[in-house]
Amino acid sequence: MIVVIAVMAIVASIAIPMVDMGLSRERSAATMAEMNGLRDALLAYHEDHLAFPDSLSTLVGGGYIAARFQDSDVWTDAWGGDYEYAPSGVTASLRSLAADRTDADPNLDLTVSGTPTLRLRTVADLETIHRALAGYESRRLAETLPPLPALWWDAANPGNSAMGLLITYGQLENSTRFATDAWGDAYAYTGTPGDRVTSSNVPTPGGS
Repeated sequence: MIVVIAVMAIVASIAIPMVDMGLSRERSAATMAEMNGLRDALLAYHEDHLAFPDSLSTLVGGGYIAARFQDSDVWTDAWGGDYEYAPSGVTASLRSLAADRTDADPNLDLTVSGTPTLRLRTVADLETIHRALAGYESRRLAETLPPLPALWWDAANPGNSAMGLLITYGQLENSTRFATDAWGDAYAYTGTPGDRVTSSNVPTPGGS
């Protein structure tokens, strides 16, 4: 009997850690799946607002949370702990403190970048702007319109800016969206006849 008990103890000492490791892997996989779902929701929010939300709860009101999430677990990992969320400029970070609930490894970390969205939005806007510039230049030669000033946008006096004249003559929609790139930085513009608007954040902008 002593031998049997000893064997059972040895088997248990091997089996229990293996079971724990299996459960830990399952919880890690489930947590990463949820974090990837939250990443998709954050990217969808960023695409609409060009910024990440201040808190994860903001995603609920806008309908960004994926249907596979349940109300009880959307903000908690597979160990039952809250996700740590921190937006910072064009990135946002998600973290699960895993089983030990401390900052010590192993933790699960995910960084979400809004840069691709900002780049795509800026390139699309630049293409729209350059089509407007080409249309204005064609009309300017045919209708003797005034040359566009080298200043791209002047909110105080739109008529003294190229964007303001494009809006006045119907070449560009009346929106301040085209005053800056998606990062909020002013466009650079050389004026007629160069007619090229560039963004310091997009090395190779669309359009010409």
